[in-house]
This record gives sequence, C-alpha cells and structure tokens, in this order.
Amino acid sequence: MENPFGTCLARKIEERGVTILAVADRIDVSPSTISALIRGIYKPSSTTCRKLAEYFKVDPDIVLEMGGHRSSKTVEELPDFHIYISRKFKGNHKLQRALEMAYEALTSIEEERQEKREKRRRATEPKRED
Repeated sequence: MENPFGTCLARKIEERGVTILAVADRIDVSPSTISALIRGIYKPSSTTCRKLAEYFKVDPDIVLEMGGHRSSKTVEELPDFHIYISRKFKGNHKLQRALEMAYEALTSIEEERQEKREKRRRATEPKRED
C-alpha cells in the first residue's frame, strides 16, 4: 500500500540528519509513533501534522493534506494552485479538464457555504426598530 506521508517523513528525517528519537522528542510523541507513521501503520493526528510542519519548517497545509486532514486554505487561495497544476500537467487535457471541474465544484461549494453563513448571521442579528 502506498504511504506518501511516511515516505516524505522518512526523507525529511534523512535530509535533516536527525534520528526518529530526536524528532519524536521534539514534537512530544513516542519514537514508536514516528516509526508507525513512516511505515503507514496509522494516520497522523492534525496536531502531529502541525508539529511536524513546524519542526521541518514546511507549509502546515501540505502536511495536513498529506496526513489526510482538511486544509485550512480557502477557495480564494486555490487559483494559484489551479494555475500551478495546469502548468505542471500541460498537454494532459483530460487531467486539466478534471481539475477545472474540481475547481468549479469547490468554488460552488464555497459560495453556498458563504451564503449559509450570511443567512445565519442575519437570522441572529437583533432586529432594528426604525
């Protein structure tokens, strides 16, 4: 079974020239936890993802997504990602179309969420008497 999170974690540990014990101690987990994450035994918690991101000085959203957690990025931040992907996979028209459709769906979902938030806000606002 593929384990991109574990592969990336092992690579970062090797690049930094530290031990599993050192990483575990620094982010306050057991060495067996780090080992299990590398081997793909279980998924990291969002807290562990954030601590690892801080320790290795990488974008927490990337670590969260690799760990199977929802990113904190909003749809407004996705256009840059959309442009990056379309350039990276230039020539692969099926993939580009799939990404465009996914982007459109995410944009639509985000708009619906904003509308619901606005309705809730208006519903809880005290009525003004003119």
